[in-house]
Amino acid sequence: MTKPDRRWWFNSRVIARYAIAVGSVAAALAGSLWLEVYAVTAPVSLFLCAIMFSAWLGGLWPGLLAATLSVLAFEYYFVTPIYSLAVDIEEIPRFSVFALSAFLVGSLSAAQRSATESLRRARDDLNETVQELRRSNEALQAENAERIRAEEALRDAQADLARVARLTTIDRPRGEPTPDGGRDQCGYLLEVARERSPGSR
Repeated sequence: MTKPDRRWWFNSRVIARYAIAVGSVAAALAGSLWLEVYAVTAPVSLFLCAIMFSAWLGGLWPGLLAATLSVLAFEYYFVTPIYSLAVDIEEIPRFSVFALSAFLVGSLSAAQRSATESLRRARDDLNETVQELRRSNEALQAENAERIRAEEALRDAQADLARVARLTTIDRPRGEPTPDGGRDQCGYLLEVARERSPGSR
């Protein structure tokens, strides 16, 4: 099975971001021209909305592209002389304020998008760390439970051995040979201690 080309997927996403920026500015321009004919025009608001939308979805560079296209469209269609890239002296303050606002809005929207993505990545990393800690805790709990069971089994075995030794010592006189020809350990140790004591010499 062939794997999908990630470079194609990445390039398509980048192209889509810039296409959204161009389309947003075109839609804002069309809406402004329509409002100029049939109602009161409001190009600044529509262009700023297009810039914020492009920067929020695409990031910094698509936002700056939308801001640049909005400034050019605003200057060409709505700043005298109309349908010209020249700017009258009395229109310079209006044009400068819009240009500054456009680039500022684009930069702020891109910065907010970057901060949101950083918070999302931090949240995902934190969730992954929490999952790893949970798995480690479960493994430690299972190991601890296994150790506790092993210790309990060892104590039970020691108790059984002590019980068998005690019953063997009580049932057989001290020093009496065991069925295999030997003597029980307690009796043997008592005899050795008795022989080595000063009173036995």
